[in-house]
Amino acid sequence: HYYGRLLVGLYKTENLYCRVKGVYTHTVPTEAYRGAGRPEAIYVLERLLENGAREMGIDTCEIRSRNFIQPEEFPYATPFDIKYDSADPPGLLNKVIKLSLYQDLRKRQAEFRQSGKLIGIGLATFIDCAGAPSRVAAKIGRRIGGWDSAFIRVHPSGKVNVFCGTHSHGQGHATAFTQIAADRLGIDIEN
Repeated sequence: HYYGRLLVGLYKTENLYCRVKGVYTHTVPTEAYRGAGRPEAIYVLERLLENGAREMGIDTCEIRSRNFIQPEEFPYATPFDIKYDSADPPGLLNKVIKLSLYQDLRKRQAEFRQSGKLIGIGLATFIDCAGAPSRVAAKIGRRIGGWDSAFIRVHPSGKVNVFCGTHSHGQGHATAFTQIAADRLGIDIEN
């Protein structure tokens, strides 16, 4: 559903053609990962960049930098008529390079390879909508509002129940929501 739309990523993309073929089978094409095509699309996009960098003999950060949408180009309309309102992809990459000590990692990688050991360095970008307005959601075929709600019930004992519409797929929602509620309400997390 979202596969083709995410093939743009954070990169300047004037044209894009995508054809997805689904086949019914008794085994799943992906397992234990939910994302409506997002992870698969990002994998393909970022893998193409990695392969391109290798073929041209340049660093993977360089190929990303050369192809990023620049901050002054926002709002940016994708070939799917989805408009990104704002971002700073080069600034984000520079921050990742600095915080990860990327250049040092590349030096260590080269040293390890000389001694026959392999060390990989992974890098990927991702952009997605959050709480998309209904007109945007409708444009891309979404039939849900892109919003959620929650309410809190306080019991005479001082314990609290938090009810929300999201559900966990193993990402730890219950723990995170419990921590937030305890912090914001000033109560013990056990309550």
